[in-house]
Amino acid sequence: GILSPLGVALTVLLAYRLREHIDWGDIKWLLIPMPFGVMAGIWILTHWPNDAMKALLGVLLIAYVFYSLKAAEPESSAPRPILGGAAGFASGLCSGALGTGGPPILVYASTVNWHRDKFRGNLQGFFVSTAILALIGQVNAGLVTEETLPKTAALVPGLIIGALIGNKLSSR
Repeated sequence: GILSPLGVALTVLLAYRLREHIDWGDIKWLLIPMPFGVMAGIWILTHWPNDAMKALLGVLLIAYVFYSLKAAEPESSAPRPILGGAAGFASGLCSGALGTGGPPILVYASTVNWHRDKFRGNLQGFFVSTAILALIGQVNAGLVTEETLPKTAALVPGLIIGALIGNKLSSR
């Protein structure tokens, strides 16, 4: 609940910066099932014990590392609706439950041959949508409250510094 508002702020800024590179048609198969994944993720977050959540995150990250070591260069830029739908749901689930929906989407994005700016833009288009829905779900679940917002505000300077450094590095 503390980091979710920061995630929305950062993804909105990045999506705005990359807005001309977002192709909503390319990511529609990711977006359609994503809200259902977010809802399932919020349910997991509010019902599963902390240790189970950490184990889920660990398994996800280890699986992604092994996948990325084996991933071949994509040959096509054609959307893959079934894989996209599965990735969208899984990313929504991970975003709602763990606040980290990146690995499933990166796996999907590695199967299409988007050029650098389209890759970055499409990812941010998806992530801004996911972050906003996850934040709404967390507010409704009572995870983002008046008590958590001062802690969120204390982290804003770090977000700004990190965003400025990331912006400089992204052009390299």
